[in-house]
Amino acid sequence: MIERALTPKTKMILINSPSNPSGAVFAWPELEKIVAMAKDRGIWILTDECYHRFFMTAPGVARVDPGVKETVVVAGSLSKTYAMTGWRIGFVLAPAAVATGITKLQSHSTSNPRRSRKGRGRSAERTQESVAIMLAEYKKRRDYVSRGCGHAGVKTQVPQGAFYAYPNVSAAYTGGSPIRCSSPKSCWRKSSSRRAGRGLRTNEHVRISYATSMKELEKGLDRIAKFVAARV
Repeated sequence: MIERALTPKTKMILINSPSNPSGAVFAWPELEKIVAMAKDRGIWILTDECYHRFFMTAPGVARVDPGVKETVVVAGSLSKTYAMTGWRIGFVLAPAAVATGITKLQSHSTSNPRRSRKGRGRSAERTQESVAIMLAEYKKRRDYVSRGCGHAGVKTQVPQGAFYAYPNVSAAYTGGSPIRCSSPKSCWRKSSSRRAGRGLRTNEHVRISYATSMKELEKGLDRIAKFVAARV
């Protein structure tokens, strides 16, 4: 699919795995093929690693040519792994010349993190037990959301990473018109404003984040079930 989309103007491929919004994960053999293809064509790869600690199954190890490091940029964040959203602490791994250019651009757009933020970031990296605890809890919530969507009569793939589900709610379409809402919450409240997946370039899905309490998930899934039942 990616190869078919490439053109002579393609300079970079962005990979987001685990994925936002669907929680989908690239299989390692597929990633190996993409990396090899990009290297052969002289195309850069930017890999978004914001959810790299949130694989629901063991990710394994990709076997790639060490030479690809010269055309790969890895972007990561502490926001999701260590629940530090708002701190805006991240990192990049890239060839020295590229990293220098990124630093120049970043320093004029977002300035630098405070010393206290740097300290928190280093502390978070040393403490990994909380990550395992969080991942185990996310697995429970993922399974709960997947079952709840099934009971509500909407289709969803079981997410293999991150903390999102992306159910297809087209079962609730009436007269061929898509559900219109600005967010899953507004769908649950039966409000109407925009297409559910418009911002994510799909018209048949809503994104559910299960990085919230079970109480909120129970309430939301109950609203989805009632919403769908009233329209089918």
